[in-house]
Amino acid sequence: IHLVARGQIPHRDFFSTQTPLHPYLYAPVELVAGRDLLALRLVSVALLGVTFGALLLWVGRRFSGWGALVTSVVLLSSGSLISWSVVVKTYAGANALMALGLYFLWRGSEGERRLPFVAAGVALGLATGVRLFGIVPWGAFGLVCLALALLRRRAGLGEAARRAILPLGGGFALGILPTLALGLLSPDATFFGVWRYHQLRSTSPGLALRAQALGDVAWQICSQRPHLVLLLLLAVGGVARLKRLWPGLSAGERLFWLGAGAICVSFTAALTTPWPFFPQYFTATLPIFLLPFAGIACARLAEERVLAGLVIVLALGLGSWGLPAEAARFSSSPRWSLASYERVTRAVAELTPPEGRVVAFWPGYAYGSGSRYYPDAVNDFSLFIATKVTPSERERFHLFGPEELIASLSGPERAEVLVAGTPPPALTRTATPEQLDRLRG
Repeated sequence: IHLVARGQIPHRDFFSTQTPLHPYLYAPVELVAGRDLLALRLVSVALLGVTFGALLLWVGRRFSGWGALVTSVVLLSSGSLISWSVVVKTYAGANALMALGLYFLWRGSEGERRLPFVAAGVALGLATGVRLFGIVPWGAFGLVCLALALLRRRAGLGEAARRAILPLGGGFALGILPTLALGLLSPDATFFGVWRYHQLRSTSPGLALRAQALGDVAWQICSQRPHLVLLLLLAVGGVARLKRLWPGLSAGERLFWLGAGAICVSFTAALTTPWPFFPQYFTATLPIFLLPFAGIACARLAEERVLAGLVIVLALGLGSWGLPAEAARFSSSPRWSLASYERVTRAVAELTPPEGRVVAFWPGYAYGSGSRYYPDAVNDFSLFIATKVTPSERERFHLFGPEELIASLSGPERAEVLVAGTPPPALTRTATPEQLDRLRG
């Protein structure tokens, strides 16, 4: 974010593991407020507000009365969605844009206008520029439209799908244009950061190990994030309810629900492709795509006031327990608590001379201290990935590996070095005992 605020470009000028638009959401705030983590988090909160606003707008248009109330409570008490959307990661921006995309897909499906599909495509194209997974909702809905358009015997659905294909595709092309423009400034570095890095990151496991890991993630979600389980159960109930409502739905409504179902399935499958994968991959975004189906179930339950009240109490109870539990996962780790962050950044600021440069195993400490980054020491993931590429690639892709770290300890361009935690194994294999002693000191 700081480098973008200074005019540098992701991938071309520094190493990044994401598509390039994420820092551009935050850099303008740094230009106004300086290097202030709280200001950046307020941007994330605003983006979370966009996510909630888009989904609540859909709820208000689709339901009324108690149905809208119950669905809104279920959404607003989603601790996992909230907790990962108030930190300075890709989730907040990507979620906001994907929620807008989902809303416009609904608007396009409920009428004859094509402009909402254009807006949906633009939103999902921009979401892809923030987080690569943003391409999945667009691809899933687009494939459903293409398949239905080819089924000429289903004239109603086929016509609705054909009406959506070109606007949705054209909007996506517009939305992805900034990402392509930035990527073409350094195609090889962009490809390395967005794709090849993730392939080099670890060896893909066999199906048995992947299935075991998925089971572990499912258990963590069930035991530690019960609100998501409630949302999932409501979504399953909503699918069952939709089967009964199906004959009375218009062709456009059927298109939306088929596309929304394809998004849920394909997005869940896509989240299992990285290795390793973590619970937040699922819990931070899936509530957005589960909500429409959960809303159908909530509307049905709202017909019985007792059931509606029970769901509201249950959602609020699980939410009030889940959100503090999510926060405790961060604050219980000294490395990630705000108090520790502020203490370390103050120490770095005091120890670093005015023209000094800082190397930190987590660069956030250098950011918060207001100190200068040592060249290319802006991403902690590069420390281990640099050992898997050639020296020329390290230089071309701006990777700061163990050799660069060791070199920063001496000479006229030496840096103040901050070690947060244990040095990576790749570093301990490369450094001499004297150099490791200096690092630990």
